[in-house]
Amino acid sequence: MEVPMKSTLFGIALAALSSVAMAADLPVRTEAPAPAPVFVAANNWTGFYVGIVGGYSWSSVTHCDGGSNPACGGGGSVFPSYNHNGASFGGTLGYNHQIGSTVLGLEGDLSWANWRGSSGSNGAFGCGGGNTDRCASAIDWFATVRARLGYSMGNTLPYLTAGLAIDRLGASIVARSFTRTDRAHFVVGGGIEHAFTRNWSAKIEYLHIFSNGDFQYDTTQECGNPGCFLRSKDISMVRVGLNYRFGGSAAPVVAKY
Repeated sequence: MEVPMKSTLFGIALAALSSVAMAADLPVRTEAPAPAPVFVAANNWTGFYVGIVGGYSWSSVTHCDGGSNPACGGGGSVFPSYNHNGASFGGTLGYNHQIGSTVLGLEGDLSWANWRGSSGSNGAFGCGGGNTDRCASAIDWFATVRARLGYSMGNTLPYLTAGLAIDRLGASIVARSFTRTDRAHFVVGGGIEHAFTRNWSAKIEYLHIFSNGDFQYDTTQECGNPGCFLRSKDISMVRVGLNYRFGGSAAPVVAKY
């Protein structure tokens, strides 16, 4: 009985050794390596830019004579009024500086304008002496210098803006022989700009130019003392623009998996 027992124990030991040897020959399982991170440059708005801008504006004006109504009001008179609208096109120069997600900027632009309007005479005001004479007004050009405050959302930049606007206004009652003046105004607005490549971005914005009072345009006192006046309301403007940004995306850098 002892021999068979020893043989059995020997067989079990031999089988165990064989299993260990076979296991040593099997390939070792390893985890798949993690993918290498891909580094993508986040858009940075810091730098100078130049661009073109164009849009459309709308407002209204009223003509009146001096006499008893030097500021186009009072007396119950209804003076000639009309819409004063038109297009504009020009160039832009600016600089942005980004701190975290905040973007501070300074922008200036100069635009040719074709803002026009006219009206015939009425019972309270005569627009010249001939059948073709009309009360008329025109703005030939304007410029703005504005600060911008934006919040960077990567390639998209919503912003607020405020500053100074200057325009050249002309008014007439005699065959559109304009008397002109340069005016300064306060301007506010806002917009959104989107960078669609490293250097190119497009924007759409709204500007509101506040009126700065009445314009006495009749130096010959054809309207009587103290002369003819033009009262203009605030100007609203919607513009689109295309900018080329020098430098473009520089830093920071983020990892994308």
